[in-house]
Amino acid sequence: MGCLTRVGCLVIVAAAGAGAYWLYGDQLPDELARLAGRARSAVSSNSGAPRAADLGIVWASLDDATAGGADAIARLAQKNGPAYVTLGAGDLAGFL
Repeated sequence: MGCLTRVGCLVIVAAAGAGAYWLYGDQLPDELARLAGRARSAVSSNSGAPRAADLGIVWASLDDATAGGADAIARLAQKNGPAYVTLGAGDLAGFL
């Protein structure tokens, strides 16, 4: 019984899809072209996005960052050391 209900449901969904395509299929390419044009204009209008240099992002080699992250982690192990330390992304990547 379960298989027949699943197959019957699949037939109904397929028939509904075929009917919708028969009724609205000629409008589908125009609608997709309109949506693609709107997406293209939205992407091209965002060309004034800030650059990495404008945001203050600085690239650093991992060799330079290794010492800072290791020193900060070593301070955590000290008896009177800090409860936590804040590491930058470069320090953490260099430590790992």
